[in-house]
Amino acid sequence: MIGYCSALLAQSVASSVILSLWPGCWRRYLKPLSCLLALLSVAIVAAMFYSFDSQFSQFQFVERVDWIDALAAEYYVGVDGLSLLLVALTVFANVLVVLSQDSLYARVEQSYLALFFLMQAVTVGVFVALDGVLFYLFWESTLLPMYMAVGIWGSKDRLYAASKFFLFTFAGSLLLLLAIVYLGLQAESFALPVWYDLPLTWLEQCLLFVMFSAAFAVKLPMFPVHIWLPDAHTEAPAAGSLILAALLLKVGAFGFLRFNLPITPDASATFAPVMVVLSIIAVLYIGLLALSQQDIKRLIAYASISHMGMVTLGIFSVYLIATEVAFAKEMALLGACVQMIAHAFSSGGMFLAFGMLYARYPKRAMSDYGGLADTMPIFVVFFVWFTLSNIGLPGTAGFVGELMIFMSSFYIHPFMSAMVVITVLLSASYSLWMVRRVFYGPVQVAALHTLEDLHYREMLPLGLIGVAILGLGCLPQVLMGYLTPSVQQLLTWSLVSKII
Repeated sequence: MIGYCSALLAQSVASSVILSLWPGCWRRYLKPLSCLLALLSVAIVAAMFYSFDSQFSQFQFVERVDWIDALAAEYYVGVDGLSLLLVALTVFANVLVVLSQDSLYARVEQSYLALFFLMQAVTVGVFVALDGVLFYLFWESTLLPMYMAVGIWGSKDRLYAASKFFLFTFAGSLLLLLAIVYLGLQAESFALPVWYDLPLTWLEQCLLFVMFSAAFAVKLPMFPVHIWLPDAHTEAPAAGSLILAALLLKVGAFGFLRFNLPITPDASATFAPVMVVLSIIAVLYIGLLALSQQDIKRLIAYASISHMGMVTLGIFSVYLIATEVAFAKEMALLGACVQMIAHAFSSGGMFLAFGMLYARYPKRAMSDYGGLADTMPIFVVFFVWFTLSNIGLPGTAGFVGELMIFMSSFYIHPFMSAMVVITVLLSASYSLWMVRRVFYGPVQVAALHTLEDLHYREMLPLGLIGVAILGLGCLPQVLMGYLTPSVQQLLTWSLVSKII
């Protein structure tokens, strides 16, 4: 009998095929069809949550089938609490793409929708894969849909941005493949749980850590390999920016949690100070770059990089916190996981909302706006709410993860806590500066007076994000219930030496 993971993968791929082959004469049925297919994905995820035991730390819904006998590779899938939440986030993001399609484009194209269902399939594959070869297959497959989304539906310099994205991520992925092949030969298996128990020398771990990080740091992206993201976000269509912010950056962070920490724990401890320093540089330096931007999409893109720096800060802080305060290690890792999900709502919401504004008035410079609070008050409410979550206002999704990372940083050094506080101030500075220039003050251009406010079809996807931000901010224990057993198991793997 087919399991939940396979059912969701098959349904996502089948949806992509159905949409791509849908007859043009039935175009008027395209949106209802895409909504129905998205709801089927939601139904499968709902069934997964219903059947999932949140108290159990091991992988659930496991399916293992021999795949490539010559390589000892398997079709091996399953989820823990973290990957289940990320699978749900993937489906949620695709629902937003489907609901907002006619708000972003005058004429919806079936290939556009098919591409994002394919992106859903390969992203879910990354989160559920428990075999190294299978993981790499899905990991590499995320490149093509996003390359096409940016290259076909992007802005003026879309081909340059798409090529830059492809080259950066593909180069890092080659080292990931080399590391996967090496581990498969050493363990005579590509199963990730086998790799978690595989003894390795310190040198082997260091080399593997560097190869893993080459792929995951680029996808996250970490400083200094972040330079592809501002161009990709700026030129991508609104749905592409949503998927980049909500999903593809999380794939990089997920890689660190699935590979670096449990497979190379000793090397992770060795490189932790470097990774933490790079994370602090990212949140400070990239925050200053955001403060200097005039292009609204580039500002949101730099803010996204800065906030993802908080995620890696939380991940690698576990090795710098003293052993006797184990609860702080768990808090740091939980904070990083919560921040991953909160960032998807905050940053993704800002990109999607701005995409709706851009469809009405195709300008990106802040100097081209002003006084929108008078002409589009409903839009301003949504955008400011997403911005406040991005800042980390208490009661929003952005507050919970940042607070946990901030509190755990006290157990490393007060100076680090001070750096984290500065990032919050920087975030508030560039975010509120943008809000003031774009939404308040005098109307700069007469054409802004004629802009229509949001209609109900646009309020639905933005409202879903807004409710998610409020729900996570007020009821974070719902996420904690799924994350805590998985984080505790990850710490068990990550804090035990594997040196031969």
